[in-house]
Amino acid sequence: MDVRLGGIYGFARLAQDSPRDQAAIVEVLGSYIRDRLPSVGTPECAPAAPPSFLMPEDLTTAMYVMSRRDRRSDDGARVILDGLCHPPVWEGADLRGFSFNSANLVGAKFLRTDLTRGEFDFANLTNANLIRADLTRAVLRGAVLRGADLRGADLKAALLIGADLSGANLTDADLTDADLTGANLTGANLTGADLTGADLPPP
Repeated sequence: MDVRLGGIYGFARLAQDSPRDQAAIVEVLGSYIRDRLPSVGTPECAPAAPPSFLMPEDLTTAMYVMSRRDRRSDDGARVILDGLCHPPVWEGADLRGFSFNSANLVGAKFLRTDLTRGEFDFANLTNANLIRADLTRAVLRGAVLRGADLRGADLKAALLIGADLSGANLTDADLTDADLTGANLTGANLTGADLTGADLPPP
C-alpha cells in the first residue's frame, strides 16, 4: 500500500510540475481505479444495494488527486468510471465531468459536490445524498434517483429524460430548463423548486 500511495502522490506532483502530462495522468489514474473496483452485477456490487465493501485507501487517494487537479491543464480529459460499484463519500469534492454511467451509487454522499456536466446515464443513485450538489448540465437519462435527497441541488439544464425520481426530495432545487420528459415524479417533493422553462412529464 505504501508503494501504491507513493506512486499516486508522485503522479500528483508530476501533474503540477508538468501540466502538459496531466491529461495522460488522469487517464492512468482512471484506469487504475477501473481495474480495482468491482463491476455492477458482481457479488460485491449487487445492482440495487449499497456496496458491500470499503473503498481502499489507494483508490480514495487517486480519486482525491483527480478531484483536486488544475483543470486548465486537462485538455478535455474525462474520468471514466462507468459500470462500476462505488461507495463514495465525496462531500464538497470537485468531480466536474466525471462519468458514472450505469454505475452503482446507491446511498452515495455527494453533499455540496460539484458534478457539473457529469454523466450518470442509467446510474443507480437510490437514496443518494445530493443536497446542494451542482448538477448543472449533468446527463441523467434513465437514472434511478428513488428517495434521493436533492434539496437545494442545482439541476439547471440537466437531462433527466426517463429518470426515476419517485419519492425524491427536490425542495428548493433549481430545475431551470431541465428536461424531465418521461421522468417519474411520483411522490417527489417539489416544494419551492424552480421549474422555469423545464420540460415536464404530462400530469
